[in-house]
Amino acid sequence: MELVSSSPCLIITLVNKERQAPDHLNNMHALLSAGAAMQNMRLTARELGIVVHEQSQLYDVPASRQELKRVLGLPENIKVVGAMRVGYRPARKSGSKVLSFVKSSVRRPLSKIAHRNGYGNYWD
Repeated sequence: MELVSSSPCLIITLVNKERQAPDHLNNMHALLSAGAAMQNMRLTARELGIVVHEQSQLYDVPASRQELKRVLGLPENIKVVGAMRVGYRPARKSGSKVLSFVKSSVRRPLSKIAHRNGYGNYWD
């Protein structure tokens, strides 16, 4: 959590679970809209030379999610669906290495997630 507390800017994306379009059974449109907004922020930041680092532990890990909701004073109907650290990359000193924590360690091969001509027909 030190990375989060030391961030110059932290953007938290929220969805109101009680607000939904008429005739919709779930809040899927809100999740899709939130995802599109987050991607637009990422793309714009990159264009401006700003670094964005997703902080999935803030919404994927139950204890972290509850702590964030407590700190922000979020009511139960508000769901955290995204969290990004945003800032300019610090100047690298001569001979320094790229920080290893920036790389994600969880990546499935395309052959395990892409399907062809129907679900279950994995793309080999």
